[in-house]
Amino acid sequence: MMRKTLIAVGCVAGLTMGPASGAQAAQMWGAAYDASYSNTKLFRFDTSGNVVWQRNYGNAFGYFAGDIAQTPNGNLYVTGANSNLYRLNPSNGDIIDSWNVGGFYNALVADGDDTLYFLDNTNGSNNNGYLGTITLDGSGNYDSHSYDRYIANAPDADLEWYDGNLLGTFWGDGGPGSDLYFFDEPGDGTDIGTPVQTDLLYIAGLAWADDVLYAGSWNNNLNVYSLDPTTGNVESKFDFLDDLDGMYGITGLDRVSAVPIPPAALLFGSALIGLAAIGRRKPAQARA
Repeated sequence: MMRKTLIAVGCVAGLTMGPASGAQAAQMWGAAYDASYSNTKLFRFDTSGNVVWQRNYGNAFGYFAGDIAQTPNGNLYVTGANSNLYRLNPSNGDIIDSWNVGGFYNALVADGDDTLYFLDNTNGSNNNGYLGTITLDGSGNYDSHSYDRYIANAPDADLEWYDGNLLGTFWGDGGPGSDLYFFDEPGDGTDIGTPVQTDLLYIAGLAWADDVLYAGSWNNNLNVYSLDPTTGNVESKFDFLDDLDGMYGITGLDRVSAVPIPPAALLFGSALIGLAAIGRRKPAQARA
């Protein structure tokens, strides 16, 4: 397997970003939730901060969605607080299938078409948890999962590939901002170097696109920020307060694959798919 760097972030629950097809600018998926834990929203937005698609899911994923990830072949996956993994149609957001995976995976990232890496701290304790692997079959269905490595101070919100390495985020240390952790090979789970402290509290989603690292905050914050991964400093932000009416915070981000999306689907909403998950865990206020 080609060596990649995986980025894990602590408070935004799942933002993924990537190149779009044709002349489209790169777009990202997002997940959000409302303060009453009664609605999760998935949305898609572009690198100019325009929401191009969004959809409400009520409590279909439990009281919120943990993260969202898309494989290179276009399959879209969402984790739910009800311990289920969902596969969605990326064109219209319809739920295609679901599987109980025995835990709440609050971070999810794809490695090729047949592998998803996750962070699960529901089977750990005191912000400790597991880095694990989900194996998919040739049709994109769930096949099996394994807990590969117990990690003390496990990143609590998201995972992302960054410049060839796996990056994770963790916000359970009581510090002034979420920390970014670089990991060795996923099956190893060893930290690489010293964690980078960011300017943001409770990062729950990460996405890497067009050489920019994007992060979303968990509690009472509908902004997506661009970060310098070497310093943790905020460089810019997108404000989705007016676009994601009724939502409270972001729980996940991910890159959109290059698989073409029918124009009719783009008219369905108003920005990059963002997951509005219902109620997270720890309240916090992001600051730039």
